[in-house]
Amino acid sequence: MASSSIPVSHPDHVTSVWLAERLGAPAGSLRGFDAAPIGTGQVGENMRYVLDWDGHDGPDTVVIKFAALDEMSRNTGIATRSYEREVWFYQQVAGTIAAPVPVVHHAEVIAGTAEMVLLMEDLAPGEQGDQLLGCGEADARLAMEAIAGLHGPRWNDPTLADLDWLGRNDADAIELRVGLYQGCLAGFVDRYADRLDDSVLATAETFGGHLDRYYADGDAPLTLTHGDFRLDNCLFRRDGAGRPISVVDWGGIGHGRPGGDVGYFLGAGLQPDLAAGLEDGLVEHYHAALLEHGVTGFGLDECRDEVRRGACSGLAMAVIASQIVRQEERGDEMFCVMAERHAAQMERLDSFGVF
Repeated sequence: MASSSIPVSHPDHVTSVWLAERLGAPAGSLRGFDAAPIGTGQVGENMRYVLDWDGHDGPDTVVIKFAALDEMSRNTGIATRSYEREVWFYQQVAGTIAAPVPVVHHAEVIAGTAEMVLLMEDLAPGEQGDQLLGCGEADARLAMEAIAGLHGPRWNDPTLADLDWLGRNDADAIELRVGLYQGCLAGFVDRYADRLDDSVLATAETFGGHLDRYYADGDAPLTLTHGDFRLDNCLFRRDGAGRPISVVDWGGIGHGRPGGDVGYFLGAGLQPDLAAGLEDGLVEHYHAALLEHGVTGFGLDECRDEVRRGACSGLAMAVIASQIVRQEERGDEMFCVMAERHAAQMERLDSFGVF
């Protein structure tokens, strides 16, 4: 019978012995540690551990990711399979791509549960992006290079079909996602009607009538997709050492169209006063990076149309995620900002014109 638990899946379970073993350190070499929460994730709980070594040259700090401690968010993580997908991403996929990801020392999960743990390098002094503040051109260019490093190496790779745990837009998934959006829309409108302009809510309503066509992959190029590629899931290092950008939170890893990741980042990640002027140049930068990874047969105009379509992904996320994770002040602000910026992006790019 398969085990229903793992030794460490909660901050209270962590011991010096367990940490030392997972880091390959001699027994008794870790005297102790201090731990504190970091980040603002809603489906996962991240903790930084400051390690006190006794004569061993181990890392000063590490980060451990657990399932969310909040029951609602925890249940969402189980239902969306984000816990197992993130672990399996690091175990089976991370070594085959060029995207900048953290080094993981230990990863363990029991499928269908919230029993998971990721022990990884601490990316400090990297700075977490801020979805509310947005970013400028330099950080956005790094982000486009990073996502091309995910998409390019596995572009139209038929072996991805063998990874049955990847999220996909098959008929059952489309039916589920359409139903989820429609089921969440009334709650979204009710919660944010006083905070969002009527035009934003109208765009959300109109999008509800395009969902079948939006989620259909058709004959589009398919590749690995992040599924939640936004500023809050990027860490930028400013000191010239190490990776200039790292991408985290891989629980939404999927097999699908590439434009969603790009449109999602650009729509809400750019500072609003810069978006219209920078967006197309950044799509060109992403496309050029894809070519460097060996992608062929995918022209710049096709790439632009993919991003036009992908702009809708942020609005879909705002409507659905706002209703299935715990409600908090920053989360509400983030979902409203996403809805506003993506509705404006969809109008700017005429996203409905590509369905």
